[in-house]
Amino acid sequence: MLVYQNVQDIHRRASNIHSIFAVQLEYSLFSLDIEKPTIDVLKTCQELGIAIACYSPLGCGMLTRQIRSSDDFDANNAHEVFSRFSKDNFSKKSSHNRTLESNCTTGQLTLAWILA
Repeated sequence: MLVYQNVQDIHRRASNIHSIFAVQLEYSLFSLDIEKPTIDVLKTCQELGIAIACYSPLGCGMLTRQIRSSDDFDANNAHEVFSRFSKDNFSKKSSHNRTLESNCTTGQLTLAWILA
């Protein structure tokens, strides 16, 4: 999980000094931290009229099935330090992808969700 300690306070103070038009945050179906009430980043940005540019909306390739297991990453890839990319989590997330039934790809559905 990314650390968002006091981000809402920082955004509020910074907005008083100069307009903030956008922030870039990780946001995807696998990374919903900015929605948590304890963090309140999404709500704060909405209140202040700050746009959110989503970082990794396709879950680093997991939601498009380009990355199907932790073995698909290069040996020196930094993904190995994040628990969401562990072998156990991959099997859970892969099963979510397989149960999805629609007339579009998982990537298309994910991007539509981000835009909604």
